Amino acid sequence: MVTYIDAETCHVYEFLTDLCSLSAMNIAKIYKARWQVEIFFKWVKGNLRIKSFFGASENAVRTQVWIAMIYYLLLVWLSARVHPQRSPTEIARILKTIVLHEIPLFEVLCCKPETLDKLQSDEKATQMRLPY
Repeated sequence: MVTYIDAETCHVYEFLTDLCSLSAMNIAKIYKARWQVEIFFKWVKGNLRIKSFFGASENAVRTQVWIAMIYYLLLVWLSARVHPQRSPTEIARILKTIVLHEIPLFEVLCCKPETLDKLQSDEKATQMRLPY
């Protein structure tokens, strides 16, 4: 059992470890770094919509996280450019609706909600007519 007292917050941390050769400060730093990784992956799961990883290798996980982060940053950038401003989640929903239509992106993002509802209903009607 390693006990560490944070001087800034006066909070006492206790860690159970088998790394007896390291100091309490080093053990605390390792756990703090691990907690930052946990917070990052919680953010990734909440914001990037990664339900599972397609590969188990480090390269596969890194690639999927980078792609998801780039997608999220593009959504945030679009959100900042559109007037009136739409949330990244709303923009993602719109993109799913218009992905197969030849419509200028900013024209759709700047249109009224009624126009989007019409596009979505037209999309559903088209899907219902397609034989699968």
